[in-house]
Amino acid sequence: LNKFFEMAPQNFKYISNDYKYKGILLSRTGKDSVALVEMEKAIVNDPNSAKDIYTEMALIAYRGKKYDKVTNIVERKIALDPASLNNNDYFNYGRANYNLGQKKLEEANNLKDAKAKPAKEAEAMPFIVKADSAFAGLIRLNANWVTAYTWKGRSSSLINFDLGKPYYEKVLSIVKPEEKTGSYKKDVVEAYEYLGSYYLNKKDKANADANLNLLKEIDPTNQKAIYYFNPPKTPQKPAGTKPAGK
Repeated sequence: LNKFFEMAPQNFKYISNDYKYKGILLSRTGKDSVALVEMEKAIVNDPNSAKDIYTEMALIAYRGKKYDKVTNIVERKIALDPASLNNNDYFNYGRANYNLGQKKLEEANNLKDAKAKPAKEAEAMPFIVKADSAFAGLIRLNANWVTAYTWKGRSSSLINFDLGKPYYEKVLSIVKPEEKTGSYKKDVVEAYEYLGSYYLNKKDKANADANLNLLKEIDPTNQKAIYYFNPPKTPQKPAGTKPAGK
């Protein structure tokens, strides 16, 4: 393809796909930034190709962990035609916003000044809300995809922990028995971990036990289940020991 561009006459009329496929090939050789520049040229060459190319661009940006670029690209597609968003658009846009929100929450947790934490946490919420909306859109297009509900559970539970419950329950209701320890094991493990925590918070020991027992069955080395059923014993001070420093 490089040879094609080198040999073309000075006034050669390229088509949109020339730039598009050059961009795709560049991204597959690790040159993501240059790839996105070429794909922008494809859009300039043929604005009618923009919607499909934006999907490719968002995927390239997501793979490169350029989450702010992902959101910018998908929002340009939304501005063109919100009804044109497909599974990949919703998924990449949702995950990019989720990761941006999580970064803000991590920054808040690392702050030493407790008074500054609420403001930093508030910065995360617009990203989390956008992610939650994107995963809702993904579910509308792909109502039987287990992982879509896992991501919706994650984003909803960050808005309010209790809001994740119906989505994690949906994961467990639609996953096939053979998939619980196979292709969707991680989703199932996460669902049981969430539901165990949910019922513990509600002081519903019976349901917490039930979910964490199921978690232990499919993931015997799961540390949350192990800790729950076999909590470490608090060391007892020998009788008659005086408090330190006295």
